[in-house]
Amino acid sequence: MKSMNYIFSHRKDCDGIMSAAIYLRSIKNANTYLINYGEEEISRMINIMKEISKNDIGNIVISDFGINRSTSYMIIEEFKELKQKGWSITWIDHHQWPEDLKNEISKYANLIIDTSKCASEIMNATFCNDEICKELASIARDSDFHLNLYIITELIKDIIAYYNYLKNDDLLIQLAHKFSQGILWDSITQKDWETYIIEKKKAAAELASNIITKNIKSYKVAIGIASEVLASSDALDIIDEKTRADISIVVHMKGTLTIKRRNGTNILCNKIAEFFDGGGHQFIAGGKLPSNIISKSDKNEWIQYIFTKVEEALTKIQQQ
Repeated sequence: MKSMNYIFSHRKDCDGIMSAAIYLRSIKNANTYLINYGEEEISRMINIMKEISKNDIGNIVISDFGINRSTSYMIIEEFKELKQKGWSITWIDHHQWPEDLKNEISKYANLIIDTSKCASEIMNATFCNDEICKELASIARDSDFHLNLYIITELIKDIIAYYNYLKNDDLLIQLAHKFSQGILWDSITQKDWETYIIEKKKAAAELASNIITKNIKSYKVAIGIASEVLASSDALDIIDEKTRADISIVVHMKGTLTIKRRNGTNILCNKIAEFFDGGGHQFIAGGKLPSNIISKSDKNEWIQYIFTKVEEALTKIQQQ
């Protein structure tokens, strides 16, 4: 059997793509797969793992990806099989994890979690740590922690959002390879960005016109429905600027949603996200609407469902 290297990294944001780039700088021939949250995506990842483990043996790295309780059993069962076959698994993350799932995953994988860092910083310390990797990790931290240190960060966030909107993994993986070589921007990304920015402005205007607010448990909650072309971070900035809500929620047309608290509050977004089969950080987290809600054409039903679940979550949090 050949010894192979694989990385599965979060596809939707700068930290995930930079994590892949840092691994590719360390192991240039690594096979790269990009993943997102939800049962369908987890099933796809597991199917890939089953396929690659038929004839090969080697190393799997998962980066910038938290675990959801509803799909954890699927992952654990696959990890058991991979460990029996002799595979090495490393899981690097910076999201909040339940202690019982940390303990269970640690039986089969080298689990490295540090909530004070972004995933790219942990990847850098674990696999690379040269000057280019340090720069990539610094840009990822700038993006994830909203530090607004570098102009290039916003451009990179835009181009990642655009390639995700196009549903083009090849372009995202090519981008990760460029980053791994220290190429942050070139004529191709410039041309693509100029196309994207036109669509982004249209989507931002549409979002700004459909935000709905409601007071729940003494918190102002704002929800907006956004086009897939608009990155969650940009959409949340628009909602926050328009409403100054305590809790801002953007839901995209495919039913994925992101929850962010206003600075200065102690709202646990990761606990709210659990009511949407998700998770993340205390200050920002994500989830997804159930398929029976997504199938409804009336988006007002989406919004009312979200308000109801947020109220359930806040009630439970206040009772704890």
